[in-house]
Order: sequence, then structure tokens, then C-alpha cells
Amino acid sequence: MKKTKQITFSLIYLLFLSIFISCRGQESDGFVEALPPIDPPVITPISEDKCDNNIQYAGIKDVSDITDNSAKISWHVDANTIGYTLFRVTPDKFEVVANLKADQNEFQIKNLSEETDYEFIIRTTNVLGAYDCNENSFLFRTTDKQTFTSCQEIHLYYQGAKPSSIYEIDSDSAGPNEPFTVYCDMDNNAGGWTRVFTHNTSAGFFKDDAEATEHNLVDPMNEKYSILSRLEHFKKEGKFEFWIYYPEHDGVDGGNIWTQTSNPVSDPIADYVATKIDYTGMYWGGLEKSSSSSTLIDGSVGSSWWFYAIGANKKWPTNGTFPGPLRNTGVTEAQLFIR
Repeated sequence: MKKTKQITFSLIYLLFLSIFISCRGQESDGFVEALPPIDPPVITPISEDKCDNNIQYAGIKDVSDITDNSAKISWHVDANTIGYTLFRVTPDKFEVVANLKADQNEFQIKNLSEETDYEFIIRTTNVLGAYDCNENSFLFRTTDKQTFTSCQEIHLYYQGAKPSSIYEIDSDSAGPNEPFTVYCDMDNNAGGWTRVFTHNTSAGFFKDDAEATEHNLVDPMNEKYSILSRLEHFKKEGKFEFWIYYPEHDGVDGGNIWTQTSNPVSDPIADYVATKIDYTGMYWGGLEKSSSSSTLIDGSVGSSWWFYAIGANKKWPTNGTFPGPLRNTGVTEAQLFIR
């Protein structure tokens, strides 16, 4: 009798367990169905025999903003899609470029090669997981590599879209100098500034005027850096536009901005015109060849003082500083930009 009860209990337990598992499975299925689509979806290429050609989709609409290394692709919106896949078409395969969200309708392709033919196609997937396999590819050719003479040219060409960074320029264009890299400030004071000089005393002082004129030419992020030897290449319409910046005192866009026609590496000031001036003391009036042996350039115009020093070879007054814009406060860093 006891054994019969145990068997009965076991059967009842198994029956209950079966019902419970069945209910849990139904609940799980319902839960999975209620999940939103994966965003972005994971879409992989499929063979042509699995295409659902009942999905009528136009694919790529246009390719625009073509440069030597990028292009913007836009496509027709599919109201039923859970996402798009962009492929590059090559002779033997479709190469996945990007899996894109359902609410996107354009994508910037980067890292292309200049003067190269490209073919792209975009395909869509609906909420049931069916792929379209349209053949509406788009062909285009990238442009010749652009050569820029300054950060300002880059800034204008890309309509302010490029970030502050290191870029390659050819400052003398068709001249004998090879292209070289510079740091471009594309964000402050309306952007487009080429940094031509940096002096941070953590890297020491310049040993003489020659070193202050050209130093670490290929290392624009160096704490002791100068391409002042190439100022004439940046002259526009007979004048220079300068921005002198002191990181210790200024906000990111502080300092003095002005134009002058004279080259401060070799000449006294000429035709100084102020644009935005934060510092006017200590005989400020633009930059000129210094009358002091302590620096290559200064901004104390017509004075034996060497405030606003560019290319200092001597400490002043103590603690490893050199004269900046303030009478009783030396600086440990100055940067000069041109546009």
C-alpha cells in the first residue's frame, strides 16, 4: 500500500512538472515574441538563392560629398526594415562595410583611396527576417588627393567639418619643399590655424636664433617646435595673420590676434592691425625681430624689453620662465599660430 502511494505521488509530481514546463515554455515563447528588434541588427551576407525578391526595394539613392578618401552614401527608406547592410561590390564577392540602424538613411564611408573606382549596394531586412537582394548598385570614383598649403585651406575645403588634429600640408605648393605634417586648430577663433611655434620650458630653451627659427620640423607636437623659417609661405595678400596663445593664462581661444605685413623673424613691425587683443601692456604692438639677444622675436615694439618672447634662449627672471604678456609674471609656454 505504501509503495502504491509512492508511485501515485511520483506520477502526480511528473504530471505537474510536465504542465509547469509546458506553461513556462509558452510564457518564454510569448516573451521572446514581445522583444523589440535588435538595434542595430546583426545582418550577415546571404547567398542569392535565399533572396526574397518579393521585397521591392530601390536601394542606394545617391553618393555625394566625394573626396579623395571618403564619400557619403544615402539610400531610400524602407518603412518595414529592421536595418540595412551596406556592401562593397568586388568582382568575386560582396564585402560587408557596415550594419546600419533602421532609422538611418545615410552613411559616410572613410579610408578610401584616391583615384579609385568603387561600387556599393545596400540591402534591407524586414521584421520577419526576410532579405531583399536588389541589384541596384552605385558606381563612383574618388577624386585626386587634395594638396593643401595651410590648415585654413583644409578648414575651408571641408567647410569646418575637420577636427583639430595633425594634417599634412605642402606650404610652398609646387616649390622645392616636401609636404610635412602640422598641428591644425580647427575649433578656436573660427578655426583654420596652423601652429608654427611652441615653446614649453620643460623641453629647455632654444640654443640660438637658428634653432628658434626651425626646430623639430617633423614633430608638431613637440614641446620645443618651430617652423618660423616657413612663415613667408603662409603670407596671404601681402600680410600675415597671427594668433599668439599662452596656455597658462588664456582660455582655449584667448590671446592676441592681429595682422601685419612684416616678417617678425627678420624685420621690425610694419602695418600692425589689431583683430582681437587680450593683452596690450608692455609695449605690445605685434611681433618683430627682437633687439634683445635673449630671444629671436618679441612683442615689445620699439623697446629694449623682450615681453611676448618667441624663441627665448634665456631664463627670465627665475624659475625657468620667459617673458610673456604680463610685467611681473613669466610664462613656461607660448604658442604661435598663423592663418
